[in-house]
Amino acid sequence: MKGLRILLLLLIVIILVLSRPRAVWAQVQHLRERSNYVLGVLVGAVIFYLLYGLYTMYERGMLNW
Repeated sequence: MKGLRILLLLLIVIILVLSRPRAVWAQVQHLRERSNYVLGVLVGAVIFYLLYGLYTMYERGMLNW
């Protein structure tokens, strides 16, 4: 019974997607743009954190450059 319910929900989602392809495609594009922005911010924050860590190590004399 549980498998039938999942199959029915999946079928309903597929029918909704096929009935409104332009709206679904626009929503997918919007999500992709937002995820690219979030990924860029996260990568920038990680790079900043690593550079700060290297600077701190240099200040403490752990790096001999």
